[in-house]
Amino acid sequence: MNDPPQLSIEAVTTVTPALQTILKALPSSPYVAVLVLPKIKAPRLLDKVLRRYPTIRMSPSARSAMRRATPPMPTVSAVLMPPDEGSVTLLLLANIPPDDRERWCLATDPADPLVWRNYELVRVAALHEEMNRYRRPQVLRGEDADRLTWRLSSDARARYREQVTRVIHSTRSRTGQGGPIHTRTTPGQAAQLTRLGEHLARYPGLHGIRNDVWVIGLHARRLWRQQHPEAPPIPWPVLRPTLMHRVTTAPLVSLWPDTPAPKEPQ
Repeated sequence: MNDPPQLSIEAVTTVTPALQTILKALPSSPYVAVLVLPKIKAPRLLDKVLRRYPTIRMSPSARSAMRRATPPMPTVSAVLMPPDEGSVTLLLLANIPPDDRERWCLATDPADPLVWRNYELVRVAALHEEMNRYRRPQVLRGEDADRLTWRLSSDARARYREQVTRVIHSTRSRTGQGGPIHTRTTPGQAAQLTRLGEHLARYPGLHGIRNDVWVIGLHARRLWRQQHPEAPPIPWPVLRPTLMHRVTTAPLVSLWPDTPAPKEPQ
């Protein structure tokens, strides 16, 4: 009989600190490998990864010394994200890709950004270039432009925008032969949009996510005024900035959800 794994790594318990931990690690370790571990195999696979990359078990100061060496030595750190019902994501972060056993990617590559659940990594400069299409252009200082943040993934943004459009267009009606399209509102429409806004308000208030929620709300308000000019405006949340959260970790075995996760922002 095989011996049980002797090494362990604890998972971050909640989403926001996990996202902030990645942002803090990327400036010194910009290469990332994403490993999705099935629940039943996770302990064995974690043990295998930890033995493959012993620098994961080193102290942060020891890894920093290796990165500062001449020439720099490759180091790997790991963040075990909050698990889903059936799997958990392990993010390996490296200053230099140590081997070709994993699919190492530059996390800051705009053509292939790091994505986890509904979140996508982006540079603030690229985000503001996009946002300037919706508002008076803003100029960023150099250090701000180079910062990293999380935003909603492209799939999530498209899905929420489509949901807004479908709800608002759900009661279109034409009056008069050849006449313009007029619309009527129903209590259900406003309730659905309110629930969507409440759902989005539960996302972490990181810079990119705040901007994305604002853009989705802008789309909703414009479409609402166009389709229902006589109706009162719909309420929409304004996300407040998220401060740094204290990172808490726990053994993975204690964090597996017992039931399917609710349909909340993840």
